[in-house]
Amino acid sequence: MINQYFLNVAVKDAQKSKIFFEAIGFKFEPMFSNEIASSFKLTDTLYLMCLNTEFFESFTPKTKLNTVPHRLSQLNSLMLQSKDDVDYIYAKAIENGATELRPKEETEDWMYGKSFIDLDGYGWELGWIDYSKFKQ
Repeated sequence: MINQYFLNVAVKDAQKSKIFFEAIGFKFEPMFSNEIASSFKLTDTLYLMCLNTEFFESFTPKTKLNTVPHRLSQLNSLMLQSKDDVDYIYAKAIENGATELRPKEETEDWMYGKSFIDLDGYGWELGWIDYSKFKQ
């Protein structure tokens, strides 16, 4: 059984990623961080690891990163507790250098989301769902 999940992403500068993700409210985790890796605890079992490109590639010695410009290679979806949380994190991301991925999405009164592209070109979807609207 899986008890922890580490989402590893290659970044140009782990320290700039630290500043960005802290600014949008991600909890920095110093235990797994150093000058070439910045870690964030997203939940009790989920961590985001921002690894400098060279360090990331040391884990994949038989292949290099796909660095085709303007091609989204990863889309991460985070479900949040409220629409306000979605709006807050999205605004902080844009304020700190992210760009809009697509316009706000709202489905009736049960689903809401915004999305952005971070400093290294990864996509992030921020969403909220009112699960009480689903029939069981």
